[in-house]
Amino acid sequence: MASPARAQHLSESPPLGTSPPDTGNRPEISRTNLIRILSEFCASNLNARVHYFVKLVEWTRSESRSSSISERIKRLSELLSLLEDDAELRAQFQNAFHAM
Repeated sequence: MASPARAQHLSESPPLGTSPPDTGNRPEISRTNLIRILSEFCASNLNARVHYFVKLVEWTRSESRSSSISERIKRLSELLSLLEDDAELRAQFQNAFHAM
């Protein structure tokens, strides 16, 4: 039997064979998710840092192995742009990455 949270998630999922509705704010959600992943990566212990590094790689792949090369390049560019624009986040990311 599914937990209440899992059951709610399942009830909100679109029927099989259909696409989820386009929310129109996907880039904003994507960037928010990227910032969350980077924050967790920087604040984590080594084991969790490896986990969030994998999440970061998945994020650059558009969270789908079937994403196009152009979509992956856009996401990588967004990651680099975010790190270039935010010196504090960049320094935290570099320190966490070097600690791995």
